[in-house]
Amino acid sequence: MCSYYFDTSIWLDFIEDRNEPNMPKGEWAHQLLKKVIITDKIICYSDAIIIEFKAVG
Repeated sequence: MCSYYFDTSIWLDFIEDRNEPNMPKGEWAHQLLKKVIITDKIICYSDAIIIEFKAVG
């Protein structure tokens, strides 16, 4: 069973380390992924995420 669902925005925040003034989205994404790994949880994603990643490159 899934513990977390990551949408495209979270993956891109993580991969591209996207941050804005007063909104460190990349840092938050890294912290969330670290939490998932440490707590041995499962990340779910949909086929739509794969399609979007292929479109983004």
